[in-house]
Amino acid sequence: MDSWQVIRRAAWITRRYPTLWPFGFLVVLIGGAAAYPQLFLVVLRWSLPVESSTASLSLPGGSLAAVLALAAWLGAAAVASYLSEGAMVRMVGEIERSGLASIEQGVRAAWGCLTAVLRIALLTGLPVGIVFAQCSAPAALPFLWPSPEASAITEVICSLWPMAALVTLPLAAAMNLPYEFILRRCLLEGRPAGAAIREGPRLLRRSLGRAAPLWLTLLGAGLAAGLLLTLLNLLGLFAVIRVASTLWAAWHSLAAATLSALPCFLLLVVAFSFLHGLYLVFYSAAWTVAYHAVTESEEAATPLPTLVLLRA
Repeated sequence: MDSWQVIRRAAWITRRYPTLWPFGFLVVLIGGAAAYPQLFLVVLRWSLPVESSTASLSLPGGSLAAVLALAAWLGAAAVASYLSEGAMVRMVGEIERSGLASIEQGVRAAWGCLTAVLRIALLTGLPVGIVFAQCSAPAALPFLWPSPEASAITEVICSLWPMAALVTLPLAAAMNLPYEFILRRCLLEGRPAGAAIREGPRLLRRSLGRAAPLWLTLLGAGLAAGLLLTLLNLLGLFAVIRVASTLWAAWHSLAAATLSALPCFLLLVVAFSFLHGLYLVFYSAAWTVAYHAVTESEEAATPLPTLVLLRA
């Protein structure tokens, strides 16, 4: 399995089959829609009373309902995101087998394996979740003990989050490699979640010398693409802010300037979300092509059983 051959094949599939594009776009939109409501938790954290004389937990009105609604929204977003990811894997698998891709068949197959995919994502993401929970748990201290001391301790600990990110991000990147093999073992081979979790790492261990260069190449490509998209996004955002400020200075109306610049901002969001979605399609296709190459090479290397003729 040559990494550059896999990348060229994945790029050809991404360009040749635009039926895959909506799923990558959906994953990006769903991920953004799941991330933005979490800002509510930051607002809620700073709205808590911290007077030591009244050290009792009193949440703002409707906060519990908002937290429950946020949890339901995040759950629905996770289901839709994994469904779209599973559909991409199944469709690329069908392309590798027969050269055909059906959106309906991919969605139906991904829906049938959705429970197994969620279990795989939960179990493979457990180490990262434990580390992240240990780093984030102090942020909940003001909820449990609303006092100036708790708020000060939380601010000190939250200032150390960049150091926690240095631990969490490499761990997440390392766990991503077995996750890709486990996921495709389940979706492409029809294996249950438990069997896929056992067999995926074994397959990866036998082909680590071929899979590691691809993983490093895709990791570097992802970092480069992320930095480029971030830079272009910031430049576009500055341009939109410049247009809005110019209109505000000319019209002396913040509402009119905002409404006039809003279409440019939405166009910017859609354009960069589409580019990000294309990269996710390419990334998923690359790992599916690599998985097919690994399994085909193992099948070719498996010796055929020999027949022993017994002489009567």
